[in-house]
Amino acid sequence: LDGGTTLEVTSDGTVNGQPFSIKGLYPEAKPFTTRAEFSTVAVTFDGEPVADDEGGGFTGDLNVDVAAVGDLLEVLRLQRSIDGTGGMCMRLSNRNGLTSASGLDIELALAEGQLISVKGDVENIERLGGVDLQVDARLYPENQPPPVAGRLAELKLTRITTGIVSGQDALELVDLV
Repeated sequence: LDGGTTLEVTSDGTVNGQPFSIKGLYPEAKPFTTRAEFSTVAVTFDGEPVADDEGGGFTGDLNVDVAAVGDLLEVLRLQRSIDGTGGMCMRLSNRNGLTSASGLDIELALAEGQLISVKGDVENIERLGGVDLQVDARLYPENQPPPVAGRLAELKLTRITTGIVSGQDALELVDLV
């Protein structure tokens, strides 16, 4: 397109009988768009290239919405072990061969009321360097805790809150509550 300065990608097909489509428009040295849909998943990635004199690569906003996690599992021929909705957004960058995610925001809301969220940044996705994430997992529906335990064997874990950071050669949990 545009005299050879724009690449357009369009792909339609099926996976396990479910339709999928990918559409992208990539003009040379200008902002680009990508859209993908599969089963109950919608993905968008809108970004722009990074000039070679600034390290080359790209930067853009990635958004993923999953309208029905259980349906997606079935389409992928996996056991439908959970139901709910999910979403993820982040600023994804690749410069000088280093891929990073900033403003990462993941949320999984399960049909039975549990809610898991992850927020933060990852400076080096490939090597898990510069990880600074905050995790909050509510394991019971809001305002519906389990019955009061009468003995130790009846205790139930209701929430996990922690930070996950890069440590020496491993990820570390901090302020685990």
